[in-house]
Amino acid sequence: MTKRQLLIRNLLLEKRRFEWGTWDCCQFARICVQQITGEDFGEAIPSYDSEAGAAAIIKDFGGIEEMVTTLTGIKPIDNLRDLTDGDPVLMGLPRVGEAIGIRCRKGAFALMDERATIVPNSYIYKGWPLCPAR
Repeated sequence: MTKRQLLIRNLLLEKRRFEWGTWDCCQFARICVQQITGEDFGEAIPSYDSEAGAAAIIKDFGGIEEMVTTLTGIKPIDNLRDLTDGDPVLMGLPRVGEAIGIRCRKGAFALMDERATIVPNSYIYKGWPLCPAR
């Protein structure tokens, strides 16, 4: 198991309760990126504690893609083969719409409601390589 895989696994094993602004899909991705890169991009995100609050912040950035690109300074790519475990990804999900997840071998981990779910590759359409010069 790689270092990235261990970091993600350990976060998922915490089995924290879903909570807007603390442990939701964006915060899960932020924490994974922080664990991998050592940088906390969350300082630039205002506090929120509801789905409406999260939606307002995302809207202010111009969408999830623009938010992640702005916060990380990394240009998103469409080729999933150039992404590795731990890279943030953008997904289009039925009943949810756009969501952010974390790349894993079988697709992406997405924190939805009360649990982390593995989302198949077919729902992933962009990602941000944290270490582009692999």
